Amino acid sequence: MNERIRQLAEQSGFVNLNANYWDCTSDGIEKLAELIVRECADIGNKAYSDIGPYGYIGEKIKEHFGVEE
Repeated sequence: MNERIRQLAEQSGFVNLNANYWDCTSDGIEKLAELIVRECADIGNKAYSDIGPYGYIGEKIKEHFGVEE
């Protein structure tokens, strides 16, 4: 598993039971998805702010997935 995804899974409450099996609740799945969307939005905001104004790309990603600030 990608190290960053593993970190986000743990932050979301996933429990690593063994090398190939993780346990979580439905709230954990939703939290993981939200963290991934936020991270994508932050990357989009940074990339866009490097070449243009206001970080619009990241905000559109969050809006699309219904992730609030």
